[in-house]
Formats: sequence, C-alpha cells, structure tokens
Amino acid sequence: KKYGQGTTCSVALKELSSQVRSKMNLTSTHTFISKAERELKESLESCGMKCISSLRSKGPEIDIFVEECNVGIEFDGLLYHSELYGKKHPSYHSGKTEFYAKQGIHIIHVFEDEWYRKKQVVINRILHSCNQLKPLDKIYARNCVIDTDISHAEREAFLEKNHLQGTDRSSLIYGLRYKNELVSLMTFSGMRAPMSKSSNKKCFELVRFASKLDSQVIGAASKLIKRFITEHSPASIVSYGDLRWINPDRNLYKSLGFTEIKRSRPSYWYMKTYSTRLHRYNFTKHRIVNSLGGDSTKTEWENMQLFGYDRIWDCGTVKYELTPTY
Repeated sequence: KKYGQGTTCSVALKELSSQVRSKMNLTSTHTFISKAERELKESLESCGMKCISSLRSKGPEIDIFVEECNVGIEFDGLLYHSELYGKKHPSYHSGKTEFYAKQGIHIIHVFEDEWYRKKQVVINRILHSCNQLKPLDKIYARNCVIDTDISHAEREAFLEKNHLQGTDRSSLIYGLRYKNELVSLMTFSGMRAPMSKSSNKKCFELVRFASKLDSQVIGAASKLIKRFITEHSPASIVSYGDLRWINPDRNLYKSLGFTEIKRSRPSYWYMKTYSTRLHRYNFTKHRIVNSLGGDSTKTEWENMQLFGYDRIWDCGTVKYELTPTY
C-alpha cells in the first residue's frame, strides 16, 4: 500500500504491525525467542558449539553466548530493533558492543534479513569468529593459481554465494583457482591520486574478500594482496570493517599488516515492511525530492517517515589502511 504525505508514519506502522508480526513470528515480549533466533542457535549447536540463551549475568541481555570463546551473538529482528516501532536508540547496538568489549567479550550482530538470505554464510562467519570452523577442505594458497581474468558472471555468482554483502562493482578482480575451481576472490576499486603530485602511485580500496564456503584456503588473502601490490604499486590500500561483525582487536586486516585509522559512528538502513533493509544512499534528499515527490522543506528523515519508512541502526565501521613498502 502506498502512503501519501497526509498519512503519518505511526498510522502506517500500525496498519503494518499485525501482518508483520504474524509473518515474522515476533512478539512484543522482550524475553521471547523468535523462531529464526532458535534456528540460528540450533545451527551453531549442530556444529559443536555450546550456546547459552538470553544471558543476563554479565550485563545487558545477550541473545546467544558462547562462553568458551567469549563471543556473544545478538539476533536483531528488524521490527523490534527499529528506531520507531522498536524504539531503539541510534547507539543501542553499538553501545552494547562497546559495553561488552570492555569485558573482553566480542559481540556479533546478525540482522534478521541476513539470516533469511544467507544462513550458511552467517554460520560460517560466526564459526570463524569463534575459531570453531571445521572446513570440509583445507586448501593451501601455494597450490593455487592466481586468475585475474574472471568473468562478471562468475564473480557475481561466487560473491553472492560466499560473501554476506554479495557482489560489487569493483573493476580489479583477483581470484585463486584450485584444480581449475575458483576458491577465493578479492576485489579492489581505484580511489584517488595521492596528495603528492610528484607521485604516480594511486590509492585503492579493498572491497571484497571471500573464500569458498566449507573450505579454508590457507594464505589466500596474503597471496592475493601481494600480487595486487606487485602489479599496481599502490601508495596505500584502505578497507572498511563492519563493527557488527569484526573484532577490532583480532581480525584478517591486522594479520595482513593493515593499521586502524578511525572508527565511524553508527549508520542506518531504511525499512518499509521490516523484511529487508534498504541502503540509505538510495534515499538522499535530492532523490527524495526529485524522484519520490518529497517536501524540500523537510529533512531526509522527516520525508521518509511521511512515506511510511522506519530505520535500523548498525554499529559503524572501522577504517583500515595498508601502506606498502618498496
């Protein structure tokens, strides 16, 4: 249903709430465990992990706690973790992450749509974070061949299957093949020339890195990034880690020699039916006014509420940079 400007967001939300709660098996009771959250816990337990539900002894409730590796998993349902309907403050998710980081507990936030779209990727990432990944295949990068002539279709299919964010539009693609099968992929995009006009080196962004699910490609990231540096001689390479997932104290970036530069504030995603998130860049003030018929005198958020949208906040990102030595 389309909501005009004369319909407030609260009215739109009330009309949607009943059907949404029924469809997504949610309740207003805070201690209720949704079907999807139970599925996630059971999936982790089937992989040999010992999970505790609704832990409250250490502070704010942790949905799923893995004591042996000090990792907490928050299953963030889009309806009840939203800003308007769920009444979650913009710093709600990041605040819980920071609170537990001081106790040495790494919190992972799984958004509900991620679970429904890519269950196996979610499970693999959690197992990897807990150092509990038991791959079906162990492949050594030294036994693989680097391929830089990967078709768009193969790149897209590989990332959609093996990366939480799916495919991207990067122009520089580096892959590893084992027995002619693509088992690992790293993508880069050009950014900007360095400040020094006397240098012809450029800065790049590492956009995606993924390996085949249920496999461990040992040394893949190191081999791929070394080849990229050899062929492009970058002044620097930057990349952004999602603080809903990444442990800033122990991660792949640090093992590759990247240095943390800064952390961003939490950002947000828009939702209209609480079944999927829409990137905020699709709803800039210019697009809202010129394409959606928004009110130019109102802010982006004011307009989006009039259109019946809610939003959910993440935990921000951490920016890493690698400056190669030559």
